Amino acid sequence: MLELFRKLPIDQILRSSHQARKDFEHEGLIRLSESLRQEGLQNPVTVRLILCSDVNCQSPRLDPMEGFPPCPEGSHWHGELIAGERRLRAAGILGWQLIDAKVIQTVSEAEAAAKGLIENLQRTNLNPMEEAEGIQAMLDLKDSHWTQEQIGKVVGKSQSHISETLRLLDLPEQIKENIRRRIITVDHAAKLLPLPTSDLQLKVTDMIIKKGLTAKEAGAVANKFLKGVKAQTKKMGRPSSDFMSPVWPLLEINTNIKAFGYWSATLKKKEWVITVSREAISSQEEFADWFIQVGTVMKSAAAVVPAVPLSDEEEQQKAAKEDAEKLGKTGIGGFNK
Repeated sequence: MLELFRKLPIDQILRSSHQARKDFEHEGLIRLSESLRQEGLQNPVTVRLILCSDVNCQSPRLDPMEGFPPCPEGSHWHGELIAGERRLRAAGILGWQLIDAKVIQTVSEAEAAAKGLIENLQRTNLNPMEEAEGIQAMLDLKDSHWTQEQIGKVVGKSQSHISETLRLLDLPEQIKENIRRRIITVDHAAKLLPLPTSDLQLKVTDMIIKKGLTAKEAGAVANKFLKGVKAQTKKMGRPSSDFMSPVWPLLEINTNIKAFGYWSATLKKKEWVITVSREAISSQEEFADWFIQVGTVMKSAAAVVPAVPLSDEEEQQKAAKEDAEKLGKTGIGGFNK
């Protein structure tokens, strides 16, 4: 395979259509240009030769150089950038006319795309969404047999990392944009993925941004939403010993209640156990406010959540209690009122 090192005119180099990186931060390019000014270009960009026979082609043509394969009559060379777009842009900022390049001639479009994508995926500062899109682009290459496992080995990542990164592509576009702009982290995004609907994912994302939640706190919020969903979608015929089971999750995720994210309620051995973190309540007055808020919101939540059916045992207990009350009212059996 052809491999030459030449100085190429920057204005004759075409941008790659397989570039994984979409976000080129201007300040970062300025810093890189200053580094190039002081230290020069340490690593040449990589450019591949593309033979074009279209006489009406308007794309910049690469001037023939020593070592280039001869062009058939009526044809010309294009030079497409495979790797090093940040270096190329930074050189342009400095006003460079020429740049050091490694010139190659690849066998196929898939091979050319893979070379550029792999180099970008190996970078540590690649945006998580760009990484996901780059991985997907490799999997989608025609005449290619890339698998998640193979990509992982080449870029030094585990197959599970590749798989989890690809899942980011399933998130709503608004959330993906927040990841691109680094408003939320990939760890935050991982907590959103189990949520069953985009509406819930967007709601938790909004809470993450407005409240500055950590990934761990976001996970706790997401879990409470999941509990609420499961409670409300429970089949009506299924018995439950806790008639509050559909309501507790809705209360726990209510941001209007003090100690949001720091309290929970469960039924254990016919007793409700309510746990409130000491970190979230700092005084007796705040504790009292929390009780009042829970009671207020509970009334409105209970009004819109259907009651959970009683189990057979509870139905029998309820019937026995009603019979006892009737006996008491009539004075039979010593239950005089």
